[in-house]
Amino acid sequence: AVGPVADLGDGTGGQRRQGRIALCEPAQQVGLFPIGRAGRLPGARGDVAGAARRTVQPGGIRGQPRQCRVAAREILNAGPDTVAANPSLATLPGLAPDPTTIALFALTHARPPDGFAAGASPAALAAIARLPQAPLEMQRQAAEGAVAFGSLPPEDLARLWLAAADDEAATTAPARTFRTLDADVRDPRLPAVADDRVDAVLLAGRSAGLEATMARTAAPLLARLRPGMLNGRTAADAMRTFLRAGDVEEALSWWQRLNALRGNREAETALTGIWPLLFLAAPAGHLPWSEEAFAVWTASVADLPFTMQQERERAFLALADALGRRSARDLRAGPAAADPGSERLRATRQQFDEAVAAGRQGEAALAALALFHPGGPAEADLALAAHVVAGLDRLGMPAAARGLAVEAALGAGL
Repeated sequence: AVGPVADLGDGTGGQRRQGRIALCEPAQQVGLFPIGRAGRLPGARGDVAGAARRTVQPGGIRGQPRQCRVAAREILNAGPDTVAANPSLATLPGLAPDPTTIALFALTHARPPDGFAAGASPAALAAIARLPQAPLEMQRQAAEGAVAFGSLPPEDLARLWLAAADDEAATTAPARTFRTLDADVRDPRLPAVADDRVDAVLLAGRSAGLEATMARTAAPLLARLRPGMLNGRTAADAMRTFLRAGDVEEALSWWQRLNALRGNREAETALTGIWPLLFLAAPAGHLPWSEEAFAVWTASVADLPFTMQQERERAFLALADALGRRSARDLRAGPAAADPGSERLRATRQQFDEAVAAGRQGEAALAALALFHPGGPAEADLALAAHVVAGLDRLGMPAAARGLAVEAALGAGL
């Protein structure tokens, strides 16, 4: 019953225990069972602390787990009578989405209260998403957050979205559009999936602030489509989705298949739109610099406001330069100087630079994460993003550098 939370590795010790989490540990160890002076909780038969010491063994709960469940229910549903009999319960904070409390819900099969997942850690969100007794809406919301953090496989969210599509209380635009696309992709009677189905899914993700979550969840469905059957703009958006989901290989596969359709107007549109992102994402040598491709791409965005054109061009050239892919083309002024920011930001940047100079990859990676917190590379200052990309590339972490460059480029609108 407590399998969903047996692997929560957030420093509480849950990950180190074999099998099930030890739910009935003595109060002095986890502060979970604040036993009164009589050593009892209302409804619990016998000494709960003593039962805990007898029943918790390596490998899981043995002996008298019913006593643990009774005590757990008392804590989860601590009303005035329970608190009066056990004053120490009054000092406990509200139910928090920590591993022990989630384990209590799993053990007792009790329904978590509304808002229980608020503020949960990525690992706790994944555990809540897998609690079968949690409301479907809570499971879905927890899963969306967990997939964004990378703590839950996207296929788990896909199952919840499919289940939520018919539930008025739990459904959302991402769930409904995903279910529609899933049905079309799996329907053998359809010769091709309509462009508007793909557009609707990606728009729903953007509108709900779940762009990365949607990308990771919808990418397996999009990979089953034939790029030549989509219009050029939608095919380019699908390749952006693969890159946002971290699947560079699938994006390159689509690029190669569209390249085989040279001369087809829609294929040419897709290849032009995605070229700068794939140039940054692909390992060195896969897509060599091309003045012609650059000129075609800049012409394709000529209908945008002039300042937006400049920003996109400057972002692409700065990130390409940061990856060491200088071209014969003058990179112009490059990105504007980075805002020195707060004292903490300056200190973190110095720490990053020192780690790069000393060849300490782990320290540099952690400093990079701190520099981009909380919005990530997509919301970072362009000069700072280019600086970090260049540092990671010099440090011998080209895949990480390319990934950050793609995120920053997506944030700049490429």
